[in-house]
Parts: sequence; C-alpha cells; structure tokens
Amino acid sequence: MFCTKCGTEHNEAFCAVCGQSADGSASNATTNGPGTTDPVTGLALSGWWRRVGSTIVDSLVLMPVALLTLFFDHHTKSTLDSTGFITYSSSNSVAGTLIKAAGTAIYLYFFWTARKGETLGNRATGTRVVMSDGSPVTTDAALKRVGVITVLAVAPLAGSALITLAGIGGLIDRAWPLWDPRKQTLHDKVADTIVIRSK
Repeated sequence: MFCTKCGTEHNEAFCAVCGQSADGSASNATTNGPGTTDPVTGLALSGWWRRVGSTIVDSLVLMPVALLTLFFDHHTKSTLDSTGFITYSSSNSVAGTLIKAAGTAIYLYFFWTARKGETLGNRATGTRVVMSDGSPVTTDAALKRVGVITVLAVAPLAGSALITLAGIGGLIDRAWPLWDPRKQTLHDKVADTIVIRSK
C-alpha cells in the first residue's frame, strides 16, 4: 500500500517517513534527529550527507556520458614561441560540456518525474524529491531544478569569469542545506521542492 500523505510504499499501520496512518485518519509523526523534520509538512528531511551520497551515486551512473565526451572535450595544443620555448594551451569544447549537461538533465528529469522523485542515487541513499507540501514532484518543478543545475554546469562556456562564479554558485547551492531550516538547496528553493527520507 502507499501512504496517502507522502506516497511512500509501506505495509505498516503508520508510514515510516511521515507518520500518517494507513487509513489516513491520524498521524504518528516522529523525528529522525534534531532539526530533521520539516517544520511545514512534518516529513523526515534528508540529511546533508545523504544528499552528498546521492550525488556521488548519480555521478557514477552518469560516468559513461562523461567518458563519451572525452572524444570532444579536451584539446591540448603545443606551439613554439618566439623565444624558442614550447607553450601549451588547452581548452574544453562546447560540445563536450553540452553533451554532459544534456545527459545529466535528461537523467534527472526522467527519474524525478517518472520514478516517484527518486534517481538511482536517491534510491541508494533512501531519499526522495517531493514538492514542499509533500506531494509528488511536478513537471514544472523538475524542469526548474534541472534548469538551475544545467545553468551552473554550462555557465563556464561564457568565459573565464563565469567559471569562477559558476564554481562558487555550485558550492553555495550544495552547501545551503547545512543552515537552511528545511534543508533545501538553492535549486530546491527555485523549484519549491524538498528532499525527504524514503527509508
């Protein structure tokens, strides 16, 4: 059976994630540690390390796409300058970066919308993406989440100054749950989503 409040599959009298009774009449909400219950929905929020673990697993799943882009991605050129020294320059291709960003966007969008808000990384770490009210992720929210992540991934193509800004933006986005009361990243805030524990 599935919980009527958060959609988690369970076979108990109360949902282990949100505490809702099987018939939807009462709640037995419990916390999974200080500050880890969402103050709005009462759902058990994912901790930061679970989110990091999920990102690592998803990165490993996407490794074939990254390896594919090696054919496009890195070009090194050596030249002899006027003083007789060999200089090297390298660049990342636009095609390689766009292929990685597109592969990641398609993967995330598909799993967030078609697989109950769980990528393979979410499934491995026992987490799920839901709307901030606890309902399943909408198509619009999934697109917003993917959009922010993609912008941070492709921003360096616009120039060296944006490489630094995109790097700082990515770090701030990933670190934001450490001090946010709902443990949201910036891409969660844009999409009005939260990440909850599913196990």
